Amino acid sequence: MNRSTKNSVDDEGRGGPSPSSWPLFVAAVVIAIESAVLAAAALGLAVYQSLGHRPHDALDSWLVVGFAAFGAIALWWVWRGLRQCRRWARAPGVLVQIIAIPVAFNTYGNGVWWVATPLLVCAVLGLVGLFAPSTTKALLEH
Repeated sequence: MNRSTKNSVDDEGRGGPSPSSWPLFVAAVVIAIESAVLAAAALGLAVYQSLGHRPHDALDSWLVVGFAAFGAIALWWVWRGLRQCRRWARAPGVLVQIIAIPVAFNTYGNGVWWVATPLLVCAVLGLVGLFAPSTTKALLEH
């Protein structure tokens, strides 16, 4: 039995990260939270518009809904990749966290600290989890 097969069996047959790679687990949780928030935003905006809100430009507003839904699906896909210890999932996960940092600062500058603070915390935790040595080891072993 080779090493990667043994690790997969030791992890209750799921093929996920080992218990010692908690930073990878934290990064996956952060990505899952971000995916859920984007999905909720897409759904909330769609409901808001469907109930009669008339934006200045309806097409732009529906494009924002579509973009948020696409982002939620893409982040869910990255989450699955991280849970399965796929190396390809690190790059889009890092990209999302790098984009989230200036968005958080801009949001804070606009006075919406209650959105900016959790976003910044998630971005930093995600980056720490994705760049941790144990994460690198877990992604290279599978």
